[in-house]
Formats: sequence, structure tokens, C-alpha cells
Amino acid sequence: MITEKIYHSNKALIDKHMTSFAEIFDVCLNAKSEKVLIISDLGEPGYRIASLFACGYATACRKKNISHKVIFQDVKKRGDTADDKVIDALLKLPPQSIVLVVVSNVLGKLGWLGRSFRKYMKSTNHRFLSSTGLGSIPDGKANEVFSALDIDYKKIDQRAKRLKEKLDFASTIKIVTKNGTNVKSDIKGIKAKIASGIYKEKGTGGNIPGTEVYIAPKKTRVEGKAVIDGSSKSREGTMVPDIPLVMHIKEGRVVKMNECEAARRLERSFLWAEEKSRNPKNVRRICEIGIGLNPKAKILGSTIIDEKTLGTAHIAVGSNYWFGGNIHTIIHFDQVMRDVKIYLDDVLLNLKNI
Repeated sequence: MITEKIYHSNKALIDKHMTSFAEIFDVCLNAKSEKVLIISDLGEPGYRIASLFACGYATACRKKNISHKVIFQDVKKRGDTADDKVIDALLKLPPQSIVLVVVSNVLGKLGWLGRSFRKYMKSTNHRFLSSTGLGSIPDGKANEVFSALDIDYKKIDQRAKRLKEKLDFASTIKIVTKNGTNVKSDIKGIKAKIASGIYKEKGTGGNIPGTEVYIAPKKTRVEGKAVIDGSSKSREGTMVPDIPLVMHIKEGRVVKMNECEAARRLERSFLWAEEKSRNPKNVRRICEIGIGLNPKAKILGSTIIDEKTLGTAHIAVGSNYWFGGNIHTIIHFDQVMRDVKIYLDDVLLNLKNI
């Protein structure tokens, strides 16, 4: 069996972090007698974090006597469809089960089950955890990836709720960095969302590692310059730019970028999405502003971890309809900034002491 081979080849690493994997089932999911489906891929040589992650989940299931199945599919790019065996396994999974997605890039579209993974999870009352875009991290950084799981989820969840409350009552948010970021948005009346990693209600789910607090800003009310010096996601994956990507934003839309590799990747992705999307005018829209709260996470070149890192903020371009916004398109690309200062109504937040 593939997971057994992976486990025996990486026993010391997986055993070292087994408490963290087990706690995900206990604290984040409060797993009882549910069936667990783990969906992953084998990545590329030297970049197999997704399969190690899946093996950690499977080993925790075995140790806790949780009924589970692991499926490895081919690595998918945005726009691809998940393998038939994945779609078939989802179809056969009993209602109110648990789905764990740990993939090198994306899961892929669900074919005739529907285009939206989240909607399918809700319709079947499955709970889910998703860790995507892991294929850009070399195997040598596996310890750093799994260390981001070793957090006090309940404590950080309380901090996230306090930050959400501050955002909910603020009229403006401003992000500033020494590298030149100065982005401001009107957020009056917008309710923030929390991705803490704790999902106990039927049909809910989100990212692992946690934690971030994020909002869907008003469509035309984001202005300024964002200097992306953390990591930049595009259709081609996530990269830590040698030369920071500079995005000029006017009326909620990216209108200009500097000349660098991250900008070239993002521009190619924009052009692809504008050709494919039913809503091409929404492709370059700023759809999210988020704040990371995870003290164990580091910027590694994978959005799922980078955007959770304490001291970072991120903006995203593309869709936000699934978390309360009104922007519909076929992409969602996060752009992470380091060492940020966050101002709500021109008052500086102390993120370490919320």
C-alpha cells in the first residue's frame, strides 16, 4: 500500500509530528465514528509534501481506529478535472463523513458532481479540511510545514474572534509595510470571516494549517500600492519572489504591475482567466484582504501556509462569492506581504496581543 511505503520511508518525521495530526481529529474535527476520505497525490521528486501530509493523516487514523480510505490521483492544474476514482469515492462516501484534501496544486473540478467542492460538501453534510498548493515546497522543509500544525487551536480561535470583532466594527482598513505597501479599503458594514482550523458543524470546513481572519472588500473601494514580498500565487503555482511584485490598485482593480517574474506569471494567469471566464472584468479585482495569526507558520512558498503566518497580511485577486462577496470569476490568487502594520480607522493594531 502506498501510504505504508511512505510511512516506513519517513517514519521518524511522521512520528515526530503525530501528536499534531492526532489533535486535528480531536480538536479541529471532534471526529467520532465518521468515515474519513483522504485525497492526495504523489507530487514530483523532491516535492512530495502532499503525500507525506496524507500519510500523517492516515497514520493518525490507524492509531485512533478511525475508518479511512486514501486515494492518490495525478497532480492537477487549475481548470483540470479530478480523477474519476476521486469523484467515484466522493459519490460513494456516506453523508456526514470527513474529507481531507492534501494536494500539490489543486483538487480539480468534480465533473458531474458539480463545479464547487464546498457546495458539494455542504449538500452532503461532509466536514472537510483542505491543504492545497503544497507542491512548491521541497521535502527538506517538511518539518517547517508540520510545525505549523502544532498550535493551540482553541487559543488562536479566541484571538481570531477578537480580531473579527474589531474588523466588523471598523470603517476602514489600511495595510502598510516598510517596502512600500500602502493599501486602504472601505470595509464599513462588512463582516469578517475566520479560518481557524476548527470545523465541527455539519457541512463546514476550511484550510489547515490555521489561522487567518479575512474579509471580502467592497468591489470598487480598494486603493493603493501593494508590494508583494512574501509570496505570490498564480496559475503556475506559488513563488517567493526575488524581486517583489508591485501591484497598483485603483477602484478595486489591479491596473499596473512592475516588471518581475512574479508579475509575468500573474499576468499570464490573468490573460488565461480572462479568456476562459464568463466574467473577465472580475479577473483583476481585489477580492480578499486577510491577516495571518499562526505563530508557528513561516513563509515557505505555499499560500496555504504563507497567508496564515503571524505578521503577514495578504490580498487576493479573483472570486470571493463563496465567503460573502459579490465577485464571480474562475481564479483566486493570494498575494502575501511580510512585516505588515494594520490600521483600523487609522489606529494601529497590535496583532501579537489581541
